[in-house]
Amino acid sequence: MDRKGKLKPMYDTQTLEIGGVVMDIEEARKRVLSVDTFLSSKVAVATLRTLIQRDMPLPLSRIAKETGSNYVTVCKHMKLLKDADLVTTVDYGKRELYRANTTNGTNLRV
Repeated sequence: MDRKGKLKPMYDTQTLEIGGVVMDIEEARKRVLSVDTFLSSKVAVATLRTLIQRDMPLPLSRIAKETGSNYVTVCKHMKLLKDADLVTTVDYGKRELYRANTTNGTNLRV
């Protein structure tokens, strides 16, 4: 990205570099849009904050309890977080647990 926050084209017109990661233009647009949507949501921010503070995989029901939101709302916002690549899933038997994604090149801190 340049200083104005715009996407900076690389050598090929079909790829971009964002934060040192080269990706397809469509993928970059989706990621930027989902991050903007994420930042405008208090529930999504609270959900990510809970995952960062706990630093362990948690089920949706536990996240909902700790954020004071209902299960359905947290489930919808978790999709935004996954689309923005801020959260990863961990399979635990039949359950799906969620944790903050620290392997995407960002330093997530509260």
